[in-house]
Amino acid sequence: MSQEFGLFDQFQQSQVYQGPGRRGGYGGPGYSDPFRRSQDLSGTNYGRGSDVGNIDEQQPIFKKVKTFNVTKLEEQISHVTVSDEKVVYVQGHQIWQYDLRKKTNTPAELPKKTASPDDKVSKIFQDPTGQHVIISTTSGENYYLEGGKGSKKLKHLSKLRQVCIESVAWCPGREPTEQTTYPIVLGTNKGILLETEIEPQNEELMKALKKQIAGGALEKYVKELHVVDLEKSEKVTGLLLQPFENDKRRFIAIVTTPNRIFQFIGDLLNDSPVYAGLFVNRSPAFHEIPGNLSYSNFCTWSPYAQDVPSKFSWLTGAGVYFGSLDFTNRDTKSVTVDCELIQLKQVNRQNPDSYPLYICMTEFHCILAFKDRFEAVSLLNLQIVFQDYVSNRSVFLKGMCRDPMTGDMWLYSEKNFNRYVIQNEIRDVWRCYLEKGDYDTAKKYCRRNTYQMDRVNRAQAESYFKKSKFDEAAECYAQTSISFEEVALKFIQADDQHALKIFLLRRLQQLGPENQTQVTLLSCWLLELMLNQISILRDQLSSPSTTILDKAEKEELLKSATREFQSLLEMDIVRQSLDVNRNTAYELLLGHGDTTNLLYFATLMQDYERVINHHLSQNQYQSALLMLREQRNKDLYYKFIPVLMKHNPEETVVALKESGQLLNPKKLIPALVQCSQYWQAEQSEHVLEYLEFVVNSMNNRSTSIHNFLISLYCKLRKQDKLISYLEQDWNRMTINYDPEYALRLCTEHKMSRSCVIIYIILELYHEAVELALDVDIELAKMAANRPENDKDLRKKLWLKIAWQMLQKTQDVAETMQSLDFGELLKIEDILPFFPDFQTIDHFRDVICRTLETYNKEIHDLKEEMTEAQDSARNIRQDIVEVRNRCGIITSSRRCDKCSYPILSSSFFLFPCQHVFHMHCLQDEYLNGASEHKRQELQALLDRKQGMRGLEMSTPSTSQQNTEKFLIEADQIQESIEDILANDCVYCGQLMIDTINRSFYTEATSEEISSWNL
Repeated sequence: MSQEFGLFDQFQQSQVYQGPGRRGGYGGPGYSDPFRRSQDLSGTNYGRGSDVGNIDEQQPIFKKVKTFNVTKLEEQISHVTVSDEKVVYVQGHQIWQYDLRKKTNTPAELPKKTASPDDKVSKIFQDPTGQHVIISTTSGENYYLEGGKGSKKLKHLSKLRQVCIESVAWCPGREPTEQTTYPIVLGTNKGILLETEIEPQNEELMKALKKQIAGGALEKYVKELHVVDLEKSEKVTGLLLQPFENDKRRFIAIVTTPNRIFQFIGDLLNDSPVYAGLFVNRSPAFHEIPGNLSYSNFCTWSPYAQDVPSKFSWLTGAGVYFGSLDFTNRDTKSVTVDCELIQLKQVNRQNPDSYPLYICMTEFHCILAFKDRFEAVSLLNLQIVFQDYVSNRSVFLKGMCRDPMTGDMWLYSEKNFNRYVIQNEIRDVWRCYLEKGDYDTAKKYCRRNTYQMDRVNRAQAESYFKKSKFDEAAECYAQTSISFEEVALKFIQADDQHALKIFLLRRLQQLGPENQTQVTLLSCWLLELMLNQISILRDQLSSPSTTILDKAEKEELLKSATREFQSLLEMDIVRQSLDVNRNTAYELLLGHGDTTNLLYFATLMQDYERVINHHLSQNQYQSALLMLREQRNKDLYYKFIPVLMKHNPEETVVALKESGQLLNPKKLIPALVQCSQYWQAEQSEHVLEYLEFVVNSMNNRSTSIHNFLISLYCKLRKQDKLISYLEQDWNRMTINYDPEYALRLCTEHKMSRSCVIIYIILELYHEAVELALDVDIELAKMAANRPENDKDLRKKLWLKIAWQMLQKTQDVAETMQSLDFGELLKIEDILPFFPDFQTIDHFRDVICRTLETYNKEIHDLKEEMTEAQDSARNIRQDIVEVRNRCGIITSSRRCDKCSYPILSSSFFLFPCQHVFHMHCLQDEYLNGASEHKRQELQALLDRKQGMRGLEMSTPSTSQQNTEKFLIEADQIQESIEDILANDCVYCGQLMIDTINRSFYTEATSEEISSWNL
């Protein structure tokens, strides 16, 4: 494809920019550049020398991409429109449709029936989706082309005869389909506005029915809406239809002529023409820009094709009028806001090439297409940021259009066209807003570029500083690369401590752990500033001259300053720095006498010992205990528990319980012993409570803890609790206390019952019974029953109880009722203790029960003897039956293992009727029996085999030796047969023992592996 002009070629070649208006070669010697070099002027007003190396600054705004080749070079291109990657261009009477996605180029030609040979295409219009194309000719004939299907046939719009269409407004908010365009508005060259709706399938339907009626046209209807200017009858150069955002039934129509822009506002009607309600006011407000330009161009911009347009531009004789569109207020009379005019040179009738032919609009630029050049003007500062000239003077630009779906721009001449995509449009946007003083918007478009952001922050900081807005200036200065010393000096000279504090805080937040020295310096500086502020506020509060209202205000300021100070201390980087320089921070806090913040800092640094010591020095025991409970350092418990137990024992015990396994109770014993020895009984009660918790809940087994618990039981006379504790374990080997120590304590405190239990635990039963007889007879009985495994000892203990009772009470009846006569104690055992002339009346019942017991025992012995005789008789009968038992083997019977005839060799027949050869039974036994039994059988077989070899190799010496040899061989054979005949290998115990043994052995492993897939 030939090229008549080179837009932005300096970005596609290795061309070094040589300044505005200069041309530079880029080939070897003798190379001639056929095109003028395009000039990027976006930096000429900003001093971009400092931007060298910034990639974003060097990237071009536009980038040219390759397009397709024109099919017929002999015909000139007259019109081009692009929508959604579908290019429609006109060459003579042919209209071409090129689909960039499908790479297809489809021609269509003006019908000869309706188009004269001299007729030419005057305008072409394509909807944003590229599905509908309207072609208007100079003779007033209009045609429709189905763009979505790539149709090769133009369809005549019969209802639009003698109408030269100059502009089209497609239906907003409803995306056209292949079946209909929905209601659209057409602007003519005579200033008439028409409404119509094109249905491509309507004509096909009528042809199918073979009805040539008026309704068979593509236009569903054509209605006149309004004549824009009756006096001048100027052509309608631009149209826009758009509903308001908060009322979709209320629309606005923007209509432009070469010198005027009209705004029609109204509500939609339910019947066609639906847009007639917009033009009820026949004399709408308009804005006029005088000029002698015979044509005009109106365009809008939106982020996406179907979005609400937010900007507009209008080419007039005085320049390009542009601004923003606001569709939020339905009651407004004008939606154009923030309008400006790009002033251009007046049209020179002798040199018409000096004025733009077309304009396009991007988000931040207005693109102007001249006959001999191409320019891009920034909408932010109205400066030309790009120029490109046509090199061949015989070829001129014909026009320009923009794809509303992709945002790409298409420029075309008579022979070809080029496509340009927006690559880096916001490259200089930040700089434009910076010059305007709109710093926040400038930051938005810096796109995290550190250089650009630094430039904006510097300018904003200087602006704030000049306006004496020091706090805002500090925020901005902290984000710049200006030296720390320079900025700090500025605020010191301005005598604004608050702004300096903000600056230091922001700079501190930007530092990392690797900047330890800087972090420490800034932290200490900030601490000093904030403590000084807090001190001043406290002095003002304590001043007698301060009023009540001022006090309330100062209190709020003090709270705010304190929160800010504490927030500084809570910062990770500050806390880590001050942890190393803790003494410096303490000195600052003590120097200002700020106890509250000193305690807060110590708590933050986990210096709990300092905090607790301070509370104790101030007799704030509750606060000290609270701090002790919040921390997890167990050494502090051991240190402060004695003091806290003395002044607040109850809550201290609660704290000890909450600590649970954190503390080692053994290390608390010195403190607890001190409480129990030197303080009041209240403290001892709480110590006892804690020890019971340790023993019962924590299951502590320390001997010292248990001994201490017993000592407190004795001291506080808690014998019931002590007895319950002792009765938990009667085994001397498993108890957790020293029984001798416990016995001594109980003896000293005359706790006899407890002594009895300890005697029992020490297995001193005689002492236990003797002591228990002085306390309680029931306790003595319990002690007498404790030696369960020594019947004789228990009998002696019970006899001692009987003797002591008779000696003390001399009451035989009471003694007989108290004693338990049974298996252990008989009436004859205690008869010697009674007086010689004692009557039998008191123990007659006992004697009777004893005689009955003896009688029952004799009867039981007789029954056991009878059962034994019956069992012996049955056994003798079974022996006789076994001796006479036999089995029958037929000649055809086979071995159950090898299946050979059983009579071929010696065999074994079992009661279960299994029969085996002797050698088969040996093999089965050796394979299935336990290791011990296999070794026993194998040893006998080896001895048998050895004796056979000895018999063959040694000649017979004497008859006596021969007889010994045979006797020994028979004994070995009998032993082997006893082992084999013990149990059947198939249904006996041997088979049961092998139930968990694998069916496979090492010998069959190769066969098993052959089955693997």
